Amino acid sequence: MRGALPEYGIPLSEGTCGVAVRASVLHVRVPFGCGGKPPVLALPCGRGGGPAGHFGSRGAPDGAWGGAAMLTIGLTGPTGAGKSTVAGLFASFGLPILDADRIYRELLIPPSDCLSELVRHFGREILAADGTLNRRALGRLVFSDPTELEVLNGISHRYVMNDVRRRLRGLRTDGCPAAVFDAPQLFEAGAEGLCNIIVSVLASPEVRLGRIMARDGISEEAARERMAAQRSDSFFRSHSDYIIENNGGTEPLTASVRRILSETGVLGE
Repeated sequence: MRGALPEYGIPLSEGTCGVAVRASVLHVRVPFGCGGKPPVLALPCGRGGGPAGHFGSRGAPDGAWGGAAMLTIGLTGPTGAGKSTVAGLFASFGLPILDADRIYRELLIPPSDCLSELVRHFGREILAADGTLNRRALGRLVFSDPTELEVLNGISHRYVMNDVRRRLRGLRTDGCPAAVFDAPQLFEAGAEGLCNIIVSVLASPEVRLGRIMARDGISEEAARERMAAQRSDSFFRSHSDYIIENNGGTEPLTASVRRILSETGVLGE
């Protein structure tokens, strides 16, 4: 994606609705005691005999979920898939949403350790006259230089992840049964280890194209360029516990979110 600096990953405010299906789970850790085949759904089981929370083949490092602990749902997907709509539906069921884009914006408000580190590396030319980040200026520096873009992502991911860990600890201490971490760059940041399950939102290329053009007011060529820079649908399918196919229809999408929460035990019978 070129021409403008994204928030933390791809901007949100995406389209609407779809239906959830289970994804095959590949390239993930299989916990001890769960057998050799990673189930899509499983009761919490132990790693090495101790109590550790695992859903399917994925475990969260901060302990078991259910009972006294908390289920962390990682929500991700490519731009234009309608992920923010799905996040809103999870919120409608009472789950707190940790929005990576919003957290990143907050972390850049001066005085800011994150912003100071960016200035040390990229120079004061990335600052606006009022001392805030000039995203366009920073974008010009990084999008033509893969090495500098990697530096930007490394700094951004580190601060966001530290803040998310802090917030998750607070929710867990407060006895929250479940929370959603909404992150366009969940995998790029290595954040899947924070999550018990991962839900990816996908949509057809045609639907995504229309949403991106309408949302951002850009040309078809620019929208296709953004789409081409995203991970493939097959990647999301092979790295997720649930896939939500989001090509239209509010009721099926709501039913999909409800089913995920029911099958994970967040909602009672």
